Amino acid sequence: MTTENGPYHGPAASRLTVYVEANGGKLRLAAQDIQNQDAPHGLTQGPIRGGYNGTFFDSEHVLFDDDDWHCVEALFRLNSLDPDGEAPRADGIVRGWFDGELVVDRSDVVLRSADYPEMKFNQFLLAPYFGPGLLPHEQSLWIDDLVVATGNPGPELASPDAETAGEANSPGTPPPGS
Repeated sequence: MTTENGPYHGPAASRLTVYVEANGGKLRLAAQDIQNQDAPHGLTQGPIRGGYNGTFFDSEHVLFDDDDWHCVEALFRLNSLDPDGEAPRADGIVRGWFDGELVVDRSDVVLRSADYPEMKFNQFLLAPYFGPGLLPHEQSLWIDDLVVATGNPGPELASPDAETAGEANSPGTPPPGS
């Protein structure tokens, strides 16, 4: 979420919320901005459909097809605005990596309109959805070595020499022996 909503605003109807999720086994990066429907420049993430709007950036292939640990990384960079501030430029970036392989790569994205020239990302919400009807069997989610950063956190964070699973170095610090 961004500076254009308050600190306790929910993610489903905001000025801009971006998502990282698995959908149909693919890595999905997505954006929605339904709260902008009445703003002067309007929605940037498509028309409202069934009470929501959104733009989806999916990996080409199914990636989540086993019970193994995977490293998922995502980058969202807001687009710029033209010099007079009246129109968005399609130069925003949405990228996703799966186990180190770039699987979503877009550098022509509009995430914000001219209505919010000072918009910045400022909130992170971890809210996996495990609702009725999602899958016909029990599910579980394990998360390890979660990093949220304003820049590339550097080489792999988990030390291969760690005595216990999950031991990690601080962001940006290479593992011992690197």
